[in-house]
Amino acid sequence: MQVQVTVEDDPDRVLQLTQSLLRDAAPSDSAFRPVHGYNVRQITSDRRFRLAERLQSKGLAGGGYAHQVLSEMHYGAAPRRVDSLTSEQRGGCAMPRFG
Repeated sequence: MQVQVTVEDDPDRVLQLTQSLLRDAAPSDSAFRPVHGYNVRQITSDRRFRLAERLQSKGLAGGGYAHQVLSEMHYGAAPRRVDSLTSEQRGGCAMPRFG
């Protein structure tokens, strides 16, 4: 089965603004545009970012071992200790029973 593409020869169409640019250029009620990314607090709270920053400052970030360690690290904060959970959160945990 062969597919044939049929497109009009319209060079002006190539020079038009994209829908995305038109949407961003449209007036908005808000003084700020929505942020599609991360803020400084979110970035610096990532353990991988903090480690990469320290390795970079010491000149050790370019090595294969540093890359391996960073790629094997899990995102986010360290797991919470069970004794720091609320009673509601503890209800879903398998708590060891003594006695």
